[in-house]
Amino acid sequence: MGGGQAGTGGSIVIDTIYAKLAGIALFLLLLAGLFLWGDFHGAARVQAKWNVASSAQQVAVAEAKLHADAESAAMQKNYNALSAKYEDALHVQAPAVADSTLAAVTGGTLQLRDVAVCPGRGNVSATAAAARAADAAATAALTQRVTDSIAAVRVGDASDQRERQYAAQIVALQGLLRAERQSVK
Repeated sequence: MGGGQAGTGGSIVIDTIYAKLAGIALFLLLLAGLFLWGDFHGAARVQAKWNVASSAQQVAVAEAKLHADAESAAMQKNYNALSAKYEDALHVQAPAVADSTLAAVTGGTLQLRDVAVCPGRGNVSATAAAARAADAAATAALTQRVTDSIAAVRVGDASDQRERQYAAQIVALQGLLRAERQSVK
């Protein structure tokens, strides 16, 4: 099987196969070259788009950061003003009413009671004295009724408390009886 013999059928087939293989190799080499060329130029285009998008994002981030910083500064300024106002209000000394009242009474500028004029003996009329006596008796009776009412309410509260205790004890005892009956069955 000589590859150089002319006119033989086997050599034509081999030459045809070599030609086809050479064509396929050339085609594959061409495809690889196109792929590398397209990859290089396509990557450059994608990188250019990426750079444009990245720079736009950086600009947007910078603007957002400036806006957030301004908002934060304004909030901090307001917070500091409120904090200072709170601290001032917290540390303001209220005037001591007891001290000023005592000083005013001692100095004579404040009077706690009106000056009362005590009538001399025999200067109070009998009707005024009788009215005052009746008022005093009514006040004493009212005081006694209020005292008795308070005592009755206290007795009622103590009774209600004892009733609640007894009710709780009864419920507990009933529960014990139920538990015993169920354990016996």
